[in-house]
Amino acid sequence: MRSLRLPLAASLVFLVTRMLACGGSSSQSAADAGALDGSASQTTCTATISGATMVTMPCFAQAGSGDTANFFEIDGFDASGHELTAFFFLAAAPQATTYTAANVQSGGGIFQVSFDGGGPSWMMNQGGDAGAAGTFSLDVSDLGPSAPGKGGSNLNEVWSSPHGSYEATYDADAGSSASGPVTVNITF
Repeated sequence: MRSLRLPLAASLVFLVTRMLACGGSSSQSAADAGALDGSASQTTCTATISGATMVTMPCFAQAGSGDTANFFEIDGFDASGHELTAFFFLAAAPQATTYTAANVQSGGGIFQVSFDGGGPSWMMNQGGDAGAAGTFSLDVSDLGPSAPGKGGSNLNEVWSSPHGSYEATYDADAGSSASGPVTVNITF
């Protein structure tokens, strides 16, 4: 298996930049990060990672629609340094539906044991130019109320309290010390 680290680099830089722009840092929990609409209201969840490693961590889900991007994201990080990100570029504004590799423009995810990337990591990539790795199913049952995006965010509309579930398999990143896949299960 070739390393997915380089093909996903641009996506992951975007994801980390998004996470930090939302108020996240390596020392905060996911529940402390701000919603895209600037409110304190957002759907929190618990991510369960199993398989090659076992971790339970807090997370949050949100979606956005703007002039340059339509997306759904799930972010999780904890005080132990674990980081989970799943990000999906959509062809149109987010909807209550089931998203798979067949109906997203691209999707990517990473789970790292260490926020600085020095430890084992697992990745999922579907669509785009990086080739496929892992699998996912994102079932959005309800987007919740929408609100205007935060000033300067280029988002016209955001959803900070969606409900649904995310199930994925992330493959070991050959460029890290990870071995074997992990399964990610989240209900938000």
